[in-house]
Amino acid sequence: MASGAASRKRGAVKSRTTGESISIRNTAQTTATAIRPKERLVCRRESTRRVYLDVKNVRLSQVEYFTRSLKKNNVQSMTPPTPPNGHITARLYTDPSCPYGYSANPALRVLEWRYREQIQWELVMIGLSEPGDPPSPFSQTDLSVFQIDMRSRYGMPFTVEPKIRNFTSSRSCQAIVSARLNQPGSEWKVLRALQLLQFNSPLLLDDDEQLRAAISTVAGLDADAIVDAIDTDPVQAAYRADYAESRQAAGGAGDLQGKTKKLDEGGSRFTAPSIMFSLGEFGLEAAGIQSVEAYDIVVANLNPGLRRTPPPESAFDAVHLYPSGLTTQEVAAIMTEPNDIPDRVETERELVRLTGEGRVNRVTMGDDAIWLAN
Repeated sequence: MASGAASRKRGAVKSRTTGESISIRNTAQTTATAIRPKERLVCRRESTRRVYLDVKNVRLSQVEYFTRSLKKNNVQSMTPPTPPNGHITARLYTDPSCPYGYSANPALRVLEWRYREQIQWELVMIGLSEPGDPPSPFSQTDLSVFQIDMRSRYGMPFTVEPKIRNFTSSRSCQAIVSARLNQPGSEWKVLRALQLLQFNSPLLLDDDEQLRAAISTVAGLDADAIVDAIDTDPVQAAYRADYAESRQAAGGAGDLQGKTKKLDEGGSRFTAPSIMFSLGEFGLEAAGIQSVEAYDIVVANLNPGLRRTPPPESAFDAVHLYPSGLTTQEVAAIMTEPNDIPDRVETERELVRLTGEGRVNRVTMGDDAIWLAN
């Protein structure tokens, strides 16, 4: 591969609303300037550096703006450390193309807040669609209209602009697996970046150059190394192992609840997101998107002796624990008392006040924002 930004052709798409050509800038073209390091979290992935949003970015086209904003603000996810023996393992089956998998993030943030290092998270990529699969019966416009309902119901940000064409998700899943092998723990960062861009920009998940540019928004990762390794034998073997494991859901609780997908060749696969919680030899399945109360019941029954952290007293406390940022709904969910309904409006009011005080930085994301502690 030729070296240098000038010699590498990056992916481009046309915006359905503006008709203009949209490119995603690479790592060399969009270098973030770090302000200060953040200390390691006990419940999340590795520490990161905070940078400020360049207001000039608002003049950029949509995908370029979001990728640069993500990179400049280090909006990503982190990897939790391995918990001590006797703590719970949560194996998450998901796919960056699935709006349900994306919309489960507020509930997952609550589990992370409450149980911290007592849950070890592992990531399995489903591979919901591959080249050669029968075409989807839904148009990109149909899917965007559906996302309006998802946005209203679960609260994560959605731009709801139809993609320029249909796409498959397997390539993005392979990129996440490649990150897992290249730098263990970084797969969570890549998943977070791809989810945010999938639902808030024209990003196409099967375009290598767009994947490369999206992954370049994650500080500390070599996007070229990750994408260039996708077709290597170790990555393909690991992805196929994930793919096969995701299709071993027959006869489980998800089948009983109607939360799995029946396969033409027989059997069932997990839908995104599905979580297998386990403690030693004993496991409990939470297939498909579930409420935070359902996840919490599973965790509490697996180990009633866990320590449980109460909700924070302020939105700043929640945001401060996540250096890579939270959406409004994620903050509201973390602040909610058990069995109560998140107060998104009051949470956003508090976050805006914190922004005015200079304690929190707001990065626009779709119809919402990512909030970062200063």
